[in-house]
Amino acid sequence: LDLLVRVRGQNLPGNPGYMPAVGKGWTDEQLETLIAYVKSNEKLAGPGGGQDGG
Repeated sequence: LDLLVRVRGQNLPGNPGYMPAVGKGWTDEQLETLIAYVKSNEKLAGPGGGQDGG
């Protein structure tokens, strides 16, 4: 999630730049808060509660 939010964003075939790296410039605390929220939300974390290390 860190890499997706801070660095790369997410491009989709046929739709480059679909999701920019919105967290570029975020502090570690801001990013850690987002990751904790995603992991705590079953719908966002997916199977296993987002326990893949990031």
